[in-house]
Amino acid sequence: GFGALAAKVEEFTRACLPAGIAGACGWLLLIAPPVGLLWWWQSAAPASVALITSVLVFYLCVGGRSLAEHARAIAEPLARGHLPAARKELSMIVSR
Repeated sequence: GFGALAAKVEEFTRACLPAGIAGACGWLLLIAPPVGLLWWWQSAAPASVALITSVLVFYLCVGGRSLAEHARAIAEPLARGHLPAARKELSMIVSR
């Protein structure tokens, strides 16, 4: 995934560049292209498509699967009437 790619880019930039700029160059290599592409897409797409894209990107950025897992972990104790357990699970999502 992205973490493995970031580790490879970090290894490459640290081997080829001075320490002071290796991190910035790695960030630019990984983050600037998708952000630039998204900016272009959002400015060229119709408003409804741009809105759908924004929602999708937001969902992916906040970790949709992780949020769904946390929500299920809260819903299960609530369904059984165990409010303290649900509160404990809720504290896990709030601390993210």
